[in-house]
Amino acid sequence: MNVPKTSEMRHPILEYLGQSAGQGVKVSDIIEAMAKHFKLTKKAQGGKTPGGGKIFAGKVSNTVINLRDLGLVKTPRRGYVAITQKARDDFHIPKAQPEKAGAIKQRPVPFNEDADKFIQMATTITASYVANNPVHFEQIPEIIRSIYGELLKLKGQPAHAQTTSQQPAVPIENSIAPGHIICLECGQDLKSLKRHLWTHNKMTPDEYRKKWGLSPSYPMVAEKYTSLQSRTAK
Repeated sequence: MNVPKTSEMRHPILEYLGQSAGQGVKVSDIIEAMAKHFKLTKKAQGGKTPGGGKIFAGKVSNTVINLRDLGLVKTPRRGYVAITQKARDDFHIPKAQPEKAGAIKQRPVPFNEDADKFIQMATTITASYVANNPVHFEQIPEIIRSIYGELLKLKGQPAHAQTTSQQPAVPIENSIAPGHIICLECGQDLKSLKRHLWTHNKMTPDEYRKKWGLSPSYPMVAEKYTSLQSRTAK
């Protein structure tokens, strides 16, 4: 597809900026979003002007300048662009609603991008605590979760958000063996998982299966241990 005209990019740019809560969007992000919106190939995006600049990037920048001159966008800080209330009123663009993604995908909010930093902080605090206090290794995952939840509360985020970033102790497909089941929470080999889950995590089998996306038939007792119990009962 050929590079779109400036007039063709005005409304898509305003719609894209309309998804922002008002803090502004980088010009480079606008260029990337418009390339996706118009489904431009790398070749089309990389076309050069006689002066050596990129044609598409230049057109996007010129469109932004044109919109600014019309009072439809503003530049709250260097390199950032934000939509004005005039543009929202004139083009009937509603205020940003993060839970409803628009046609042009918006980048994740900064806090979600920083989630790993909170995990690292929780791990560091736990390591310091364990180094100075007698702690059984089975308690460590719960300590990390507790500290992570408190960090989220300080940030103003719901504590349950921590479950979305937790990784299983072992790959799920490797957690079941004839003689044992590996706990996805802590990595411990167990003959029976049910009591362990409740004692250390206050979690029922159903809650455990739901958290890790396991099927209802996922076992709580190792196969060999089940067979032994069955023979003993006879």
